[in-house]
Formats: sequence, C-alpha cells, structure tokens
Amino acid sequence: MGIFGRKAKLKLPEISNEPGWEGSDEAILLAQQIVYETATKLEIPWFKEALKKYMTFLSEQRKKVSDEDFIFVQNQTVRLWDVFRNHMMSPEVGGRWSAEVRGELFELFSKEYSHGPHRYQPPGLEQFDLAQLACLSLETCLMEDKQILANAIFEVIEVLWCHYLDGHPKRIA
Repeated sequence: MGIFGRKAKLKLPEISNEPGWEGSDEAILLAQQIVYETATKLEIPWFKEALKKYMTFLSEQRKKVSDEDFIFVQNQTVRLWDVFRNHMMSPEVGGRWSAEVRGELFELFSKEYSHGPHRYQPPGLEQFDLAQLACLSLETCLMEDKQILANAIFEVIEVLWCHYLDGHPKRIA
C-alpha cells in the first residue's frame, strides 16, 4: 500500500545527507509515510478525517495548507524542533533515545500542543494524541537511522492538525 491508501507505483526516495535535503519534498514524503503508519497503528480517532480533508485540499488548492495555516505550521514546526533538539542534546540525555526520554518528550510536546495559539489549541484532549504521534514517529526515525526526518515529522503532523481543525467550532470562534 502507498502512503495515500493506494497501491504504490513509485518507489519512495532514499534518505540524503545533502544540505537542505531535510526540507525537500522527498523528506516530506518519507515523513508522511512514517506519520501515517504510526497514526494508523495508534488508531488516532481524528487522523482519517484529517487525512481526507488534507487530500481534498491538496487536490483542489495544490498546496498543503492555507496561507494563514502555513505561518502556524512554520512557527509550530520550529517550536517543536527546538523542544526536541534542546531536550535530546541536554547533558542528561546526551542524544540517547530511551523509554524514559520518550516519556519526557511526551510531556514536553503535550504542553506545547496545548499552549499554542487559541485557534489551533485542541478542542478536547487531542494534545495527547499529537504528543504520542510525534514521539512514536520520532522513535521510528531514530531506530531506523532517519533522524534527518525529525523536522519533516513535525511539519506533517502540524499540516494534518490544521486540516482536522478546519471547520471546527472552536477554530471558527
């Protein structure tokens, strides 16, 4: 199966260490695969709705998100990357992944997701879904030696989150 639920005709790109590759379409495609597989395994309730809205928007608008959401995605991706990088590079962690580190990141990400701009705050307890999705997607990256995809993982999650919230009463208010 392909990333979008259809039989894949194209082979996924290979990881590259060239400067700037982590922001490429190829990196996003690989990150999408990891996030989608992780969300499916976790059975995140809002994921299918978000993916459907994203695919519809992408086919109609030929871009990932609206201009307003794009600014949020960029800012939130940077914030999450900073949280991740600072925690992983702290003297206590030293770049080593463990169940304890995953738990600590889960707490940090939960706070980040619940304290964003009002328009993007979870209407319920979805910040825990978002944090778990981020942690387990990052764990996949690290275990498969694909840590270069970490930033793209955050972007994919944020794009899906924007589409999930699209039309939600809290977001409209």
